[in-house]
Amino acid sequence: SSGGGNTPWHQDSYFLPLESSQVLTLWVALSDVTSQMAPMTFATKSHKKGYIGTSTPFDEDMDAFEHAISAAGCPLMNYQSLAAGDATVHTGWTLHSSRQNVSDRTREAMVIVYYAEGARVSMPHIPAEALPQEQFAGVIRRNNLLTSLPGLQPGDIAATHMNPIVYQR
Repeated sequence: SSGGGNTPWHQDSYFLPLESSQVLTLWVALSDVTSQMAPMTFATKSHKKGYIGTSTPFDEDMDAFEHAISAAGCPLMNYQSLAAGDATVHTGWTLHSSRQNVSDRTREAMVIVYYAEGARVSMPHIPAEALPQEQFAGVIRRNNLLTSLPGLQPGDIAATHMNPIVYQR
């Protein structure tokens, strides 16, 4: 939204209740996105490193996380602006974030997550001593299970009326 805060560094797959490495996120701009509206920044090659972690939304933490990502051989990439209808696609393990929207306009977008047929529901245990952002991931995972995979339990095939097969060989 206009004036919206930072979106911490994260990997979408960590927040999904899925046991699959075959996940794609399609992000479609529904309005023009300028550099002041905080388009996403991606960490190139990060999807090859597995789970890397998350940052908090605080500028200092995000700066330090970005430095560590770059030092680990994952250069940062940002499109700077997108026109309405432009789309980005990234794997579920690609690290990405966005900074504060300093414009007076809302950054409108639609996100669609695709995953491989046959993926199973998974709800990994998060230890009580885990960092707050890791605990938050568990909350998001549970919410995604309830809203996007209604009625399913861990181990079930992740298929409901909410997520039809869109491509089959």
